[in-house]
Amino acid sequence: MKNFWKRGEPFIWLTGGTLAFCIIMIGGLVFLIMLKGLGIFWPAMLVQLTLKDGSQLMGQIIGREEIPQLPDHYRLQLKIGNRDLYGLDFKWVKEDQILKQTYPDEAFVFERLEWGNLYGFIKELRQGEQQVSNNLLKSMLKEAQHLYQRIKTIEKKEIGDINYKLEKLRLKIRKLEINRDTEDFDVKVQIQKLNQRIQEEKALYDQKEKERQGLYDKVIRNKIVVITVDDKEKEVPLSHIVRAYQPNVMSWLGEFGLYISKLWEFIAGDPR
Repeated sequence: MKNFWKRGEPFIWLTGGTLAFCIIMIGGLVFLIMLKGLGIFWPAMLVQLTLKDGSQLMGQIIGREEIPQLPDHYRLQLKIGNRDLYGLDFKWVKEDQILKQTYPDEAFVFERLEWGNLYGFIKELRQGEQQVSNNLLKSMLKEAQHLYQRIKTIEKKEIGDINYKLEKLRLKIRKLEINRDTEDFDVKVQIQKLNQRIQEEKALYDQKEKERQGLYDKVIRNKIVVITVDDKEKEVPLSHIVRAYQPNVMSWLGEFGLYISKLWEFIAGDPR
């Protein structure tokens, strides 16, 4: 028995057991988070509510609960989106105030880079100053997203690389000026070559900036005008829209495909 304790086997067993327990607990917590959280990516239907006071609401039903202090009375939690128009994302609606509940086929969800989702109906689609058919939305949106990604590549990658090179060249010149006699002919030649490279990089920078500005001018020309259920209008550049879809007419396969794309965006995409 003494040899058993001296070998430290109970300590090893307890440590291993504790580690296994911790791993199980962490795994269970991750599973619970996934079970509760990943459902948010599924495209919920858009419901249009007509209330007894004549007002209209549209959004996605997030939850239903009994009203505190009012037994057998329930309320719906509605994600109404359109934060830039209403100043809030969610609204509680008492069920006894609902006069009519419908699911319009024409209703759109517009996921945006800013201000969250926009819910509404397409009023018009503009290509520059010209109004075009709403059927062109998918192709125009794809083109706008391609242009937007190209702009971001120029800004983050190409212009960023040029700025990094410029900074390194400036530091080399500064190092030569500090550590050596600037009257020395070889030092002058080196500084001259470095300045020449700086001018080349600046010219390339101007070229990329010109390309970026041209793409930006092009991408902001195409816009969509959305009208909400309460007749508010919102004009949005297509480059600000991540995706647009009609959840009330989507097939199960379409919903699943959209779910996977949104899940992948959450894992691999930039936050917004």
